[in-house]
Amino acid sequence: MPAKEYHQLPRCPCKKLRYRYDPCEGRTKHKWREGAAGFAPVGKFIVGKCPCGMSNAEAEAILNSGMGEYDPGDEHPKKIYAVHNGVVYIAMRNNDGNAYHGYPATRRDVVGSAYRYVLEMADRDQCMQAAKAWLKEHRGGNG
Repeated sequence: MPAKEYHQLPRCPCKKLRYRYDPCEGRTKHKWREGAAGFAPVGKFIVGKCPCGMSNAEAEAILNSGMGEYDPGDEHPKKIYAVHNGVVYIAMRNNDGNAYHGYPATRRDVVGSAYRYVLEMADRDQCMQAAKAWLKEHRGGNG
């Protein structure tokens, strides 16, 4: 199986392609009333929750600052990893290609080469220690 590829967004500077944040209207799985990102049990799962004050525009800016994980031959990344204020986020592609929904990530979500790239992004954004602490504190999860 060919290796996944990781690229800073946009993948090709000649493309002005921006990815769209899709809040999945009517879906509240990754929302809560807390002012900070975190995790909460939902049924038998632990689910990443975004801060209540995060706007869709802010979420989209975070999304587009990230690193895409591409399967070989794919035009759009399957996942996008980003770091914002020391919180590690992961976004999954929705069905329509360039739209994604994201949520706080656990260490279990950030595997293989993605871990190295997340730390590089955190270093670039001068929040390496906070990102490492986030991943250390939030090791597991399943949603």
